[in-house]
Amino acid sequence: SALGDPHINTLDGTGYTMNGLGEFILLLINELNFTLQARTKQALSAAGNATKATVFSAFAAKEGDTATFQVELSADSKGMIINSCGADLTTDFYADERYNGSNVVADVQVSRKEKNNKTIALAAFPS
Repeated sequence: SALGDPHINTLDGTGYTMNGLGEFILLLINELNFTLQARTKQALSAAGNATKATVFSAFAAKEGDTATFQVELSADSKGMIINSCGADLTTDFYADERYNGSNVVADVQVSRKEKNNKTIALAAFPS
């Protein structure tokens, strides 16, 4: 799991703080041809000034040659831009509070969840 200011819990439960700036591979499973990548950007203060901290700004996952999912912060950082297998799902995702994979492309199931007043985008891959 990973949230906001890059604090990461690995699959074995070990926690890390990572303040690197750029794009990083978080998970690579060769047997499934699966990659999970994350992008960070500089965090801004309440006044809008750049800080020394970083925050996650995008995640992308790919399995095989066609199954892809990407979610990134919108330009105003108040929402997400959601793409799956080349299709922009953003409008449909936000229009339906129960969005649950009604747009399934290349076996990637995309759904929406609300938790603690936050909207969460979920993606499930064929494997």
